[in-house]
Amino acid sequence: YTMSDLTLFFVPATQLNMVSNQLAFLELSVIYGLHGKAQMESQVKTIYSTLQQKDKSKGMLSTLNDFTRQLQYLVNQLHTNGTESLYRGTAVWNKTVFVISKMDLVEVTQDGRKRKVREQYFELGRLFGKSFRFLECPTFDQCIAIGLPEHQPNSTRQYTGDLEILMQKLVKKDSQASYIQRLEAAIQSMCRELRQVMDNSWQPYVPARNTIKKIEEDSINRLKTVNK
Repeated sequence: YTMSDLTLFFVPATQLNMVSNQLAFLELSVIYGLHGKAQMESQVKTIYSTLQQKDKSKGMLSTLNDFTRQLQYLVNQLHTNGTESLYRGTAVWNKTVFVISKMDLVEVTQDGRKRKVREQYFELGRLFGKSFRFLECPTFDQCIAIGLPEHQPNSTRQYTGDLEILMQKLVKKDSQASYIQRLEAAIQSMCRELRQVMDNSWQPYVPARNTIKKIEEDSINRLKTVNK
């Protein structure tokens, strides 16, 4: 999430409740991105160690509940240690767009399409409320609803919704730096992070180190070609 310029989280209009687990993982990835690898992994290891010392006769559900409580405590600790501004409002979702897709497949009642779209937004809001335990829920303008024309070839009245808004967001990002440039920059950043991890490890990692070096060099050479 830290390396992402724009994260598109697609939620099928016909299967809203199917993405609840993915939303929980997205929330954790945002928290991880806000506080950094070192701080988060240190705290998670502390949680894991605490849970190992608890009564092992407890069931899985009880263990998960314990983990959730410990994680909430962790977020509260991070919140009070100078990072509270990161949790104010909904700015944490500025790099994320929640896309309700396949709106053209939702059965339209006699009340019309607009009412059906509002219903989908309402249901998505309820899903946010159930899934996000530590962060504020996204705002209305961080969510859009779309339908793809190519999936409606036989329709006399195609529904595209906010597809134009989504395209504008993508074009704006591409104007700041092309997709290829951002992709190569991400590859090189990943290689640097992997080398740093290997440098701090007692294992030699010689074959892997050579592979990572080659991946980074190839990426640098490709980027030079693009920038010519």
